[in-house]
Amino acid sequence: MAMNMNTYIMIAIAVVVFCLIVYYMFFNK
Repeated sequence: MAMNMNTYIMIAIAVVVFCLIVYYMFFNK
């Protein structure tokens, strides 16, 4: 599987957004 810069950036953004959602869910209990 070839990884170009675009795919890497998309995956990085998806991981950051996921971490932010988990962070907010933990702090909004």
